Amino acid sequence: MTKSDTTSVKIITVLCYLILLLPLVITPHSPSFAIYCRSGLFFLLVELMILVWAWLAYNSSEYRPRRTALLAAVGVLIIVQAAACLGSESLYKSFWGTHIRQYEAGLWAWLHYALLFLVLASSIKNKTQWLNLFRFSLGVSFLVAIYSIFQYLNLWFTTVAIDGRLSGTFGNPIFLGVYLLIHIFLAGYLAAAEEKKGRIWMYGVIALFELTVLYFTESRGVYLGLLTGLGMTLVGLVIKKNNWHLRLAQGLLIFTIITSLVIALNPSLWRSISDKSSFNRFIAWGSAVSAWQSKPILGWGEENFNLAFEKNYNPAIFFYTGDITWFDRVHNSYLGILVIAGLVGLLAYLWLWLVAFKSLGNYENKKERAILIGLLTAYLVQDAFLFDFNVSLIFCFLLFAFISSQDNSGKQIGIQKFKLISVALWALAAVFMFFNIIIIGKAVMAERWHEKSVIAKDNNVKLELFKKALAKESLANLNYVREDYVLKSVQEISVDKRVDLVDYYFVELDKQLKLYPKETPLIYRRGQLLDIRYQETNNSADLDVAYQDLLRACELSPGRQQVFFELGQNRRLAGDLAESINWLKQATASNDQLPVSHFFLGIAYVFNNQGELGGKEIKTAFDLGYTLLVDDRDRMEFLIDYYTKNQNYQMLEFLYKKLINLGKSADYYARLAAVYKELGKKDEAVEAALEAWELDSSLGNELRLFLKDLGVEVSK
Repeated sequence: MTKSDTTSVKIITVLCYLILLLPLVITPHSPSFAIYCRSGLFFLLVELMILVWAWLAYNSSEYRPRRTALLAAVGVLIIVQAAACLGSESLYKSFWGTHIRQYEAGLWAWLHYALLFLVLASSIKNKTQWLNLFRFSLGVSFLVAIYSIFQYLNLWFTTVAIDGRLSGTFGNPIFLGVYLLIHIFLAGYLAAAEEKKGRIWMYGVIALFELTVLYFTESRGVYLGLLTGLGMTLVGLVIKKNNWHLRLAQGLLIFTIITSLVIALNPSLWRSISDKSSFNRFIAWGSAVSAWQSKPILGWGEENFNLAFEKNYNPAIFFYTGDITWFDRVHNSYLGILVIAGLVGLLAYLWLWLVAFKSLGNYENKKERAILIGLLTAYLVQDAFLFDFNVSLIFCFLLFAFISSQDNSGKQIGIQKFKLISVALWALAAVFMFFNIIIIGKAVMAERWHEKSVIAKDNNVKLELFKKALAKESLANLNYVREDYVLKSVQEISVDKRVDLVDYYFVELDKQLKLYPKETPLIYRRGQLLDIRYQETNNSADLDVAYQDLLRACELSPGRQQVFFELGQNRRLAGDLAESINWLKQATASNDQLPVSHFFLGIAYVFNNQGELGGKEIKTAFDLGYTLLVDDRDRMEFLIDYYTKNQNYQMLEFLYKKLINLGKSADYYARLAAVYKELGKKDEAVEAALEAWELDSSLGNELRLFLKDLGVEVSK
């Protein structure tokens, strides 16, 4: 090995250390900005690796890739991904990935994962070097776990925990759970490979600490992965023969026993499986299977799951979410791959993991092999309930590279062939770096401006910073969260600036629609904004264009109730009340157990002066569990005005009771008392009047006269 070769290997190793540091990139106000930075830095570091390694491998045959089974499996997976990309609904998204997931997927990202594997498997041969990398990664994970504890303590420099669940530097409890899961097994592997007792104890302490932090992520899929991985590790330690069939069977048996014990001792775990978040995932799984059946061979293409999901949207999902949900992941990696890359893609993905398992079969150290098998198993099990993200995929391909680097059975590529390969890699790296700086660089800068807009207190400042973010993002699509941000801003800013903001946003929205003409969220939100603008300008042309947008959204997502709701709103604004009712009837027909559909249909009936039908639908909504929101006060006041004019006191009693449940009000109690009087319910009228008096003493004289009229004298 020449001095130049040694230097090149050191540079590659240092670049790998920097990649392993990426989980520590964090900003307290916007985890998304940190994730954008991680993605951009990862791509850049891999591209630098390619430049160094291509030169190294050109000059030294020792560092050329070997024709291992893992190299072939990675190559096949990328080829399949590319084929699926070419046949996708949106080639742009399939190649670059999306802003929503911070470029963690898409063919662009998968190429970088594969190139990371290629470089590391070819250049880092010494096991000691790998152990040092693993130790460093474990140290980084320990710092992430400490940061998570600081987050638990709610210290000022940390991000806020999501629903009390720790998310660490990732901004997502699931991602933190998967990251810690990997490193808990990694700590065990390092302990098995270590001879110094002091270090072994240190690895054990780190594993226990990270296990504690993992518990507070409340990631059920990760828990199951951990249990299965531990079971497989135990089997690998007990079985003497290298029989992977027997090892798998006994591992599944141990997993079943341990899982049953955990569920029996912790009923909250199996109760949580029946919560709404679990049900909407099960429904999404069904939609994924339906989507796959329409494109079974190569699927819909990378990052096109949301298109498939909308086309096969199950109206039942709104019953469990109670809010608008745009699925771009299925929370099951296998179903996700089945949808985006078809059966061929899923087989290629599973083949990669199977080859990794087989490659470990000849691993010399029994303890180390058992723990690595446990790690792979744990990851595969949690993958059935979650989905891959950039940091987990980075480590997976790093682990594949380690396994491949220890396999000396394959022949190396000859010098003549590699001359062409090295030149191609140099050119590829140069092109990648150019686009990385242009595409991802602009996205990172845009996200920085967006972060500043989030923490700004003045609404006008917020909007100016937001506009700067959009101006930086000429080639990247906007995050849907940002669109929600604009919609919220429309409601908050002054009326005189509202139309200007909507007009400005339309320009940006149209840019996206040129890139993504089949995106239901974009089309739906444009129609929604046009309806908002009509209410400010009374320009009927806005309603007509909005109606066409919403019809297109309905075509792309035929089961989505929110589109029906907006269509009903649009037709009501246009004065076509019969058509408004028809659209809202479709919403109830899609799932007649959804309370909000009945509530909106009831209001539409009242608008059309069909009070009896309206009252029936509104009562049905509350019987099904509809919960009033603060935004519903105006709707309820409209209903009260209508039923007051029509002297429907039974309905007024019902409505006032529901409003009082939303929040006690002296005014509502006083008005309810008057309704009780009209209904001849004297005792209830007195009780409601006294409650109103208790809440607001200024009503005393008026209520005293009201009670006196009922024949009740009050001394206070």
